[in-house]
Amino acid sequence: MRHLLIASALALSACSAPAEEPSTVAGALSVSEQSDPSGVDKDHIADVDKLPSFEPPTRARQRLNIDQLSASMERLTGGLNWMEGGDILWEELAATLGKPDFVQSTQEDLLPSQLFHKFLDDAARQVCGKLITGEVLGLAAEPHLMVHVDAQDPMGDSEAIDKNLRHLLLAFHGKRFEAGDPELVQWRWLADSVHASSTEPTEAWNAVCVALMTHPRFFSY
Repeated sequence: MRHLLIASALALSACSAPAEEPSTVAGALSVSEQSDPSGVDKDHIADVDKLPSFEPPTRARQRLNIDQLSASMERLTGGLNWMEGGDILWEELAATLGKPDFVQSTQEDLLPSQLFHKFLDDAARQVCGKLITGEVLGLAAEPHLMVHVDAQDPMGDSEAIDKNLRHLLLAFHGKRFEAGDPELVQWRWLADSVHASSTEPTEAWNAVCVALMTHPRFFSY
């Protein structure tokens, strides 16, 4: 009976005591309906890039190897090449220009050295000269240089000159330009300048041919 009375007294005292606030750890963050525990200002969210910006991959241009260069000249001129005494000089000078012999070297040197530029200039002048002569005399099966102009009066038609320049830029450099493109200005200036200072109307196209063949777009990629 005594134990029963004690238990009843304890139950009555528990019911009459005021409810206590839940205990918290000292230093804990107090959270209320008015505060955001994340600390983010939801009224102002800055604009951010969804994807990071990056530079597209690039590589340094390198020149064609000797075999590629020789084949390109023949394809663009209808079979003409840099020749001397029946020999193709690109083949004769291949070792000098860095082509491997697979005895002392196994990898071709593709740096556009000063010697390479000198040989390329010599080759372009010879091949372009033969190309002009063949087209003027009617020896070529089809024209490869003066395609849209009259070989007997190649600077007589302004529209035909621009059309021919666009054709050559596509054939030699793989660049397609529409009529009136700013890229044509420098090539038209070259043709007109040479024509104005020469008595031979074909000299303008000879200069254009040499410039096309010695341009980095022709011998490098």
